[in-house]
Amino acid sequence: MYGRLQRSYFGLQFHPEVQHTPGGSQILFHFVIDVCGVRAEWTPGSIISDCVEKIRRQVGRQRVLAAVSEVSTPAWPTALVQKAVGEQLAAVFIDTGLLREGEAIQVSSALHEALGVELVVLDQPRASCAF
Repeated sequence: MYGRLQRSYFGLQFHPEVQHTPGGSQILFHFVIDVCGVRAEWTPGSIISDCVEKIRRQVGRQRVLAAVSEVSTPAWPTALVQKAVGEQLAAVFIDTGLLREGEAIQVSSALHEALGVELVVLDQPRASCAF
């Protein structure tokens, strides 16, 4: 369709990974499989299993402290570590007062109630730190 590509440089100037991008998943799949030549030998489950095993090997029997700042990106690694080490994990969430309305409750609910993460919630406007 475009002829032979000489340099094999590609780029996207939008966010195909977000849910509201029509055809975003297909764009990413085509890029990874057809353009980059990666063989699809993984599944979401196999990626999680591999990560869990690596975390377990690295942590051993030690305790793990996770700092959680919001619902989206930073919360999923905490959930993954929880899956790997269970009660060895202690997570701290600081409500800075700068989150979207209801987001602190969403974080607490998602991590503590849904996943069983030992979650300490600090209300930053009331917390004091000495430096």
